Amino acid sequence: MEQLGTGSSGSHLDGSGWAALLRAGLLWLAAHESRINHLNVFPVPDGDTGSNMRLTLEAAVRAIDHSPDSLSDVATRAADAALMGARGNSGVILSLVLEGLRQGLAPCQQASVREFASAWEAAQRAAYGGVAQPREGTMLTAVRAVAAAWDEQVSAGASFAEAFAVAVAAADAAVVETPLLLPVLRDNGVVDAGAAGFALILGGMLRHLRGESLISNGDPDRQGDPLLTVTGIDRAAAALDDRGYCTSYLVSGVPDDPVAFRADLERLGTSLVVASTLSATKVHLHTEHPGHALELGLHLGELRRVEVVNMRDQVAEVRHEVALRTEAADEREYTLVAVVPTAEIGRVFESYGAIAVCTGGFMNPSVEDLLKAVESARAKTVYLLPNNSNVFAAADRVRERSSARVVVIPTRSISQGVAAVIAFLADRSPDRNVEAMTAASGRVVTVEITMSSRATVVDGREIEAGTPIALIDGQLTVSASTVEQAAVEALVQARRDEHSVLTVFAGQDRGEEDVENLRMAIAANVPDLEIEVVQGGQLVYSYIIGME
Repeated sequence: MEQLGTGSSGSHLDGSGWAALLRAGLLWLAAHESRINHLNVFPVPDGDTGSNMRLTLEAAVRAIDHSPDSLSDVATRAADAALMGARGNSGVILSLVLEGLRQGLAPCQQASVREFASAWEAAQRAAYGGVAQPREGTMLTAVRAVAAAWDEQVSAGASFAEAFAVAVAAADAAVVETPLLLPVLRDNGVVDAGAAGFALILGGMLRHLRGESLISNGDPDRQGDPLLTVTGIDRAAAALDDRGYCTSYLVSGVPDDPVAFRADLERLGTSLVVASTLSATKVHLHTEHPGHALELGLHLGELRRVEVVNMRDQVAEVRHEVALRTEAADEREYTLVAVVPTAEIGRVFESYGAIAVCTGGFMNPSVEDLLKAVESARAKTVYLLPNNSNVFAAADRVRERSSARVVVIPTRSISQGVAAVIAFLADRSPDRNVEAMTAASGRVVTVEITMSSRATVVDGREIEAGTPIALIDGQLTVSASTVEQAAVEALVQARRDEHSVLTVFAGQDRGEEDVENLRMAIAANVPDLEIEVVQGGQLVYSYIIGME
């Protein structure tokens, strides 16, 4: 066991001790991650609360792997990294807790029980202060209970381990009480997922102090476990609401007027959490207007790690998973699984009988996401369409891990993916289908229109940031003064004699008038094409165009 501190009877905490506790908390949380994930009443966008908290804490632990022993340095590195790596509402609140602890521990080379208690008071202030509308019955309640427990132990003259044990008991008690404070938890027979995850982190720290194992025995029936109140998400899924877009980003700056900044964001939606260090700010918001939220962030500095997730898609996905669990159908001979950026595009693939795995715009699916979709399909053979070259590696890992026969069709774009599913025939053998689907996708030329994110030089031509550009089969080929002009010029270059059909997926930034102008421009400059337009709703590309 790593040294807790240099004080007598374990009465002080130093840098290496805090680093060891954070690692232990991460290990114990990770051991129970899936159980936390299934606690959510509203698994949108934080249906993976356990995963979000684990990834946030994992970022903090990576940052202190080779950190000096200074407690202040370890606390600062962990807090900064947690903010940068924060995922979802629960992850941002956890990063606020670590930031508050950093503030309290900053003056300390070692921290006594009294100083650590003061740090927990700072953590409570940071957590409550970062949430626009704090609600009891959440992780905040557990944080407040822990801060109060530490304060009581100061006057009791407790050792570090004794104080920690009392604090963990207080956190567990707060978790059990969360359904009494939030009716929606009580109605669905669950405790708050964020509070439970927070209690598990502290529980892992206590196990480390006691020299106990951090490997879970996986027994869900342990007496006294707050997670015993879980009844599953089936009833909860029936109560899900559509709640706009989960919008989060990191910006390299801090507001001059934090109160006004928060007020501006709060007018845009709900579930607002704002966390700041000395040089960066993390924002999490549920809103129908993600673009407005991003604009507010741009006033502070450069945006990084932007994520905009359509929570309606996630609601549909959760309901679909619940339906799959209750379905008693026999294993099918085959199915098609397609990776798509939006629900709108997903419906195109579903109309051809495929299962759509929606990535929420910017994000690529993990191996776990794809494997879950493949396994839930309950088919002997699964045709997996990545529809993006960035997904190829994950798709290959799924092929190695799945119990089904997974056939990866090398589709590099949405347009190629659509051609592949149209070419599929149920009465063909898998080998013949692979051949036909691959050939069909290979005949498609994909033109993607977006804005240059930075200044660059292509073939000796300077392209300024913000310039409309066109990629033909992934290669930057055209820059123009307007999005529509870039599209037309690229289509003129890419068209071959055999091309007769054009499918246009219009992005979120293109309205009906924009689309009609593009249609007329194509008809005038690239004639004799049958044009079909689909409102794709994608975020990065104004248009994704397939020509075949």
